[in-house]
Amino acid sequence: QLHKMPRWLLLSLLFGLAIASSFEQPSSSLFGLVNIGSSETQQWFANSTLNVPVDGTVITSILPAYTLENWYNVTVPGTVLTALLENEIIPDPYYGLNNQKIIDISQTNTNNFSYWFATYFKVPFSSPKAHVWLELRGINYYANVFLNGARVNVDTLAGMFMRQRLEITEYYFTNNFINVLAIATSPPDPPGVPNGGQCGDGTIGESVTLQYLVGWDWMQPVHDRSTGIWDKITVRSTGEIILNHPFVETSVPGIRYPDENRQSAAYYKLKVTLENLAQAPLTAHLSWSIMDPNNASDVYDWNSILKLEPMKSTDFESENIQVDNPRLWWVNQYGPQHLYTLRLNVSYEDEDLEMVLSDSHQFSFAFRNLSSNIDLSLGGRVFQINGQQIFVRGSNWIGLDAMMRGLNSTNYENAVRMHRDMGLMMIRVWGGGITERPEFYDACDKYGILVWQEFWITGDCDGAWIDPTKKDSQARRGEYPNWHSLFLASATDAILMLRSHPSLALWCGGNEWKPPADILPKLQALVNYLDPGRLFIPSSLSDGLGPSDGPYGINFPTWFYTFRDPNVFNPEMGSVGMPTADTMREMMPEEDLYPFGENNSVWNYHTFIPYSNDPVPDQIYTYGTPLTIDQYCTRAQIVNYIQYKALIEGRLTHMWEWYTGILIWKSQNPWTGLRGQFYDWFGEQTGAYFGLKHANELVHVQLNLATNRISIVNHSFKPISNATVVAQIYPVEASGSSLQTPYSQKSQLLNIGVSRVHHTDEVLDLYPVPNATISLYFVQLSLYGNYHNEEDHPTLLSQNLYWIYSDVEKNENVTDLYVALNNLDQVLIVANVSGERCFEDGNNGVVRYELSVSIHNLDPTNVAFWIQLSVRLNSTRVLPVFYSDNYFSLLPEEHRLFNLSFSLVENMEAFLPQVWVNGWNISPIGLTLTDFLKKGNCQQ
Repeated sequence: QLHKMPRWLLLSLLFGLAIASSFEQPSSSLFGLVNIGSSETQQWFANSTLNVPVDGTVITSILPAYTLENWYNVTVPGTVLTALLENEIIPDPYYGLNNQKIIDISQTNTNNFSYWFATYFKVPFSSPKAHVWLELRGINYYANVFLNGARVNVDTLAGMFMRQRLEITEYYFTNNFINVLAIATSPPDPPGVPNGGQCGDGTIGESVTLQYLVGWDWMQPVHDRSTGIWDKITVRSTGEIILNHPFVETSVPGIRYPDENRQSAAYYKLKVTLENLAQAPLTAHLSWSIMDPNNASDVYDWNSILKLEPMKSTDFESENIQVDNPRLWWVNQYGPQHLYTLRLNVSYEDEDLEMVLSDSHQFSFAFRNLSSNIDLSLGGRVFQINGQQIFVRGSNWIGLDAMMRGLNSTNYENAVRMHRDMGLMMIRVWGGGITERPEFYDACDKYGILVWQEFWITGDCDGAWIDPTKKDSQARRGEYPNWHSLFLASATDAILMLRSHPSLALWCGGNEWKPPADILPKLQALVNYLDPGRLFIPSSLSDGLGPSDGPYGINFPTWFYTFRDPNVFNPEMGSVGMPTADTMREMMPEEDLYPFGENNSVWNYHTFIPYSNDPVPDQIYTYGTPLTIDQYCTRAQIVNYIQYKALIEGRLTHMWEWYTGILIWKSQNPWTGLRGQFYDWFGEQTGAYFGLKHANELVHVQLNLATNRISIVNHSFKPISNATVVAQIYPVEASGSSLQTPYSQKSQLLNIGVSRVHHTDEVLDLYPVPNATISLYFVQLSLYGNYHNEEDHPTLLSQNLYWIYSDVEKNENVTDLYVALNNLDQVLIVANVSGERCFEDGNNGVVRYELSVSIHNLDPTNVAFWIQLSVRLNSTRVLPVFYSDNYFSLLPEEHRLFNLSFSLVENMEAFLPQVWVNGWNISPIGLTLTDFLKKGNCQQ
């Protein structure tokens, strides 16, 4: 079908590359794959091109040998800055004001940030019949590749988001001889000039690269613009036939339910391009199998024979294949994420009449139907999974690290798991960032997170508005990038790389702005042709999204329940994000921790956002004036918790009435930033994380803080019958002592429909207690299902704790609303820990802990407020730790169980891990983990 394609699309397809995975070999095989990135046995070296007086042919020549002994030892994937940081040439840019000590690329010649990266490597491929390929999954921005004294690439490689596949068959040495590889990298040009504005002077937008590297309102400049080899580098061998761009397109008709005992049939098509490298026609024997996710022995096999013309590519598309009783993939919270494994082989008969395996792929796919439409009455976009409508709650994703470190499966899985645990269901990969890596999508596939992937356009860089901080006019910036064919080739490659992932929900032309007029229709055509059935929208503020976004600052908690946002599906709405005191101490020297807030130049450099916003007084100080950084950050976590819980609950209050979805700005910072985050750069959750976790329950009871009316949210696909809400109310005197006579309210029996919010007739009765001065109330709402009477042991569906100032008429701009909490009586708690210690994946040296922590408040009248769990090795915190709950409070005599999991490298266990229990009005408790924990291999 290639002859039917427009010429620009055909040229774009030529840039697309396929990444192979190993597969069980037949008796003879020409297929192989070796990762040559840094490892215990693979060393890389780097040096500035200004310090190297010879070219790549000399560097990689075997005789006479050019020595790399004066070069830096570096890690690849890596960049210029990571190389300099590893070798202590520069200080840590994320610490204090160190980044100001590093020269920016705009202040010098781009040649000063042009670097060689070189290595010696061996490959196990020995057959003279094999083709051998060097595959680079990410180089920024320009590159030339040399191997064993020869330049490998014909044209200079360009573009941060282009995978590259270079044939090295005639250059590489086999039979375990040493190969010398050197790659010259250079930065985007122009690199952009930081000037305090978002996207600096805008000129980085002339290139197809990562725009935020020149600085944003939440990010300081990355001075090398992440120049280098920023992603995987592999060597692959194949026979004469290559499998390019394999893709599984699935169909799941009808309305489905996750708990159905037997699903009706689903369908799939396999699509793949077979490239014949030989100068003679070949007969391709294409075979594939899919493995049932619930039964590894249940394998379904298919095959096809194709005649391939010499030196040409042939598109293959299977018939629509029916799968009975399929295991379906559901969005997080709604059902399981069943993933099928597809194994794809191509073989042919060589000149010796031997059938040889030429190429092989293995990847996951899923049966799911994701659909979307614009609600005609509200004008907002709505999504459906397997025929069922869902109210989308998600967040914006910037990236793991601005210096491109740690883009691996473990770190991606940890980050995406946090989103799963927060009850989120969509991540928007923001257009000023990167095309996220396949490992990110693997994690989203695993945890049921939909992904909105944007292309590399932002309103700030690309001319959405007049901006005096930009070098070029609005009209000129609207034509960015300068190299439109490279943009389209990069987009083609991104689509081909990611389209088989069930988590991929939609493609978006750009952030707050659309691509140039000549690119936009071609981009739409690319998606339609290469990824049919996937949604494409021109910008983040079009087609039922927006039409604007924000706000981003602090607000009164009650405001979230009453404010009517004109954005029915808001793609960006954010708030504050101060981390813990431990994180602050890892970010800057002790003397820079003071003074607190926007008067601190170091905090401002790390993009601190205030906790006040006229007329909103500083919400941290409503809990009393903090005297230490620990007090300040503890109060900040309380405010974080309340702000983000109220943000979601406010949306849910008007679910399907005013709103169809919400994406919060943003999940995390790609450096040590101080705004808008659920977990910090080190991996520790903030209070916001647990506020979201509570608000995003599948079934949720909540209190409208503006009216004190109780509501129940049912996101599930099943109605709830015979439910009731019990409100336990604990008045607190101004002295801080809880009264000994708490009281309660109970609602009538309630029935709640599917995907609905039900506003009860119950208004919380916060009445003053005689002969006492009441300052505030603790209110715990408990939602029970199947409730007839207490003896029936009703099912607890949701529980939600609030602390509310006593006078409903009291103005929120009073600065001392919650100071009575500082007078809470100290309470006694007891805690213990149990669980197991096990080894992950057998012998890789990673030890996983799965723990249960039991905590009991022994006080009969007082609340144990704002308890935080943490894990430490000696005095060093362990991160990340996954908690079933944290930043919680215990009512009088309440007893709860919490689950924790974390991993350690075995040689880190010189000190036994301790679980610490800290709180507002309790004495700290340290629980040491000893050998009473079970040992063995972890259950997967």
